[in-house]
Amino acid sequence: MDIDIILMSFGGSKDSRILKEAIKKADSENITLIASTGNTALSNNSITYPAKYEEVIAVGAITENNERWVGSNTGKELTVMAPGHKILSTSIDGNYTIRSGTSLAAAHVAGGLALLLSYNPLLDNKDLREIIIQSSIKKTPDGYRIFNLEEAFKICKNSEK
Repeated sequence: MDIDIILMSFGGSKDSRILKEAIKKADSENITLIASTGNTALSNNSITYPAKYEEVIAVGAITENNERWVGSNTGKELTVMAPGHKILSTSIDGNYTIRSGTSLAAAHVAGGLALLLSYNPLLDNKDLREIIIQSSIKKTPDGYRIFNLEEAFKICKNSEK
């Protein structure tokens, strides 16, 4: 079974040699790694591991007004922001609920990248990272890139391999 994208909606404050080695191995095998940055900005605004690793696309959360969601961790490792505030989601009891958090934002980016890969399966993980950066034409008021899937598709179409 081939794996193209791994979404990691977990985080911790401590570096892990084993996790870091697994991340490096996955990256070297052309797997795109995406992780949420964490939801502790009000108490400790430090991006969590694995989002802190350079091989990982670190995703923070924005509100419907393209502003940083108050709980979203930010920092130099942040790659991009995506919708993560008041998102309709499923709950464990089979119903729907409204949730906020960087895990929702990271899932948004992972889904978008999966669509790009289905359009052009020849894209590698480095291409996808570059497309994220190039497609982020809008920024939050505090200067963080905002993922834009429509722009990403335009870039993807114009640079077909």
